[in-house]
Amino acid sequence: LDAGDLSPDGVYVGPGNGWACTNNLDPNHCIKLDGTNGVIEEEVELPSGVLPYGCAVDGHGILWANGGYTSANLAWFDTADPTLVSTTSIAPPSGTTNLYGITVDEDDNLWLGDYSGHGMWRYEPDRTDFTTLGNGVWSFGHTNNQGICGIAADDRGFIWGAEMNASYVVRVDPTSIPSGGEVTPTLERWGAYGSDLRGVGVDFNGNVWAIIRNENKVHRLDV
Repeated sequence: LDAGDLSPDGVYVGPGNGWACTNNLDPNHCIKLDGTNGVIEEEVELPSGVLPYGCAVDGHGILWANGGYTSANLAWFDTADPTLVSTTSIAPPSGTTNLYGITVDEDDNLWLGDYSGHGMWRYEPDRTDFTTLGNGVWSFGHTNNQGICGIAADDRGFIWGAEMNASYVVRVDPTSIPSGGEVTPTLERWGAYGSDLRGVGVDFNGNVWAIIRNENKVHRLDV
């Protein structure tokens, strides 16, 4: 979701609009859906080679699309002015090929689940202007050899990840990951009691929801 449509006065108004991205085309597109009626309003073409597995809009109105599997990269554009589109993509420094979920934290940093690299990436964009967004800083938090699929940020500053192999929900303190660093962060775990944990989300009450794919189950964690 974005923050709504930008008025001539530079203020976002109305309900937030939905965005979804295609995955198996080249080039792929992100599609804007009207926040009131779901009608497709426009499509934005992404750079060639980006195969989106998820997308998220930050507090500046920039949509970030992350490629998964063989396209482990990031592309971006300005939802208020979709003519401003990245001409290329960026990727984590390790060369990982298995990014999964994406979210934005309260500081407008990007977080990505890496289920082959056993942890999560943070990307801090350089927000000098649109042209410098790809010159930011990557950091990595190891989660004890467990791959992270879904990922979410809550309003208390924590980052939550779905550990696919062990089926645990993990909570990470982002302040324990130095900018540009690669460390095992301060974290806690809760069992999701199933196999093949894929999704995680946080509701308006701060409850955490975990989705077990192979067993068609949803668990709620009150923390």
